Amino acid sequence: IASGVKGGGLIEVGGSWQNSDLSVRQASTTQIEEGAVLDASAIVEGDGGEIVVWSDISNPESVTTVAGSLLAKGGRQGGDGGEIETSGFELDVVGIDIDATASKGKQGLWLLDPFDYTLGSSEALAIKTALEAGTDVTISTAASTNTVGSDSVAATPGSESDTAGTITVSSEINVDSGDGGSLSLIAGKDIQVNATLQNLSGSGDLTLSSKKGVAINPSGSINWDGGSSGLISISTSQSGGLTGSGPIAIGNGVLVVTQGSTSEFGGIVSGSGGLQKNGGGFFRLTNNNTYSGPTFI
Repeated sequence: IASGVKGGGLIEVGGSWQNSDLSVRQASTTQIEEGAVLDASAIVEGDGGEIVVWSDISNPESVTTVAGSLLAKGGRQGGDGGEIETSGFELDVVGIDIDATASKGKQGLWLLDPFDYTLGSSEALAIKTALEAGTDVTISTAASTNTVGSDSVAATPGSESDTAGTITVSSEINVDSGDGGSLSLIAGKDIQVNATLQNLSGSGDLTLSSKKGVAINPSGSINWDGGSSGLISISTSQSGGLTGSGPIAIGNGVLVVTQGSTSEFGGIVSGSGGLQKNGGGFFRLTNNNTYSGPTFI
């Protein structure tokens, strides 16, 4: 327990945030069992604190298992939500309970940071619950890459390999109520969307950022309405761009595609919002798109 009347404290289990403090030794196995509570909340006023549950993400034998409750809430009279990170080369968050909300401030952040990550049904449910509570969620495959709001930090050189750095969405994430936090998937290699990413709450952005491409596959789709100021950002920094044939519904927001090289997308883009293309090469839309907003190139 590291809660405080005027602000939350710091809880580190198995390592520091993104391994930023080298004086904190990294664990090879970290486990938070069901029923355990880590609480770094602000009680009355002030910001929620920081909780890290970590094992060495560069070690293929490392495992982080979290099934307990991690709390970093903002003060009830004022203050922002805190920051929670759960990371490991292998990460299991089945049964986890996350709360980094704020009743009178900015919602907090839950960062997951494995090398390869598949969003199955249990992971999707945990993410959905956090987003509906207004907590921003970032899933990053790179050791030193995370997104907080609209800011981003580049990955440490050498953090990716030929077999690591892929995020695969295999179960639906459906945010249909609540405050609608922002979801960011940050991949050191690529992102494969094989299920629906949906937000009908009217708030919250969606960011899909990779080095080598984002594919909306035939079984996948995006239906993300973050309101008139909402943003769907799909970007690649090295090569490739947006590909696949699954549909993208942008609601009233804007779809921004930033590509590393020429790409072709065969899905239908729909909604009353617009589309903006950034980056080099051609971006070809090969279907009968129905979005009605402006196009910027």
